Amino acid sequence: MPFDTCKACGLSCSDTLEDAIKLTDLFVHLRKQEIAFGPPTPGVVMDTEGPDPKLRHMTWWIPAGAKPNGTFTIQPVAK
Repeated sequence: MPFDTCKACGLSCSDTLEDAIKLTDLFVHLRKQEIAFGPPTPGVVMDTEGPDPKLRHMTWWIPAGAKPNGTFTIQPVAK
């Protein structure tokens, strides 16, 4: 798959906690990270191809200067 510069500038998202956990399990460096849960605003969200076609994957682009940190809570992940 060719490198997609536009997609690389966004954040990976899932619409369920279960899918987010499965996606983080695919990457060693993400396995111990916490998951932020909340509405993806402000910005644009689009369905995009992820690393596993069985899991829904979206990319979220945040406008320059926007501060999305107050709209999320940290979800502890018990593995």
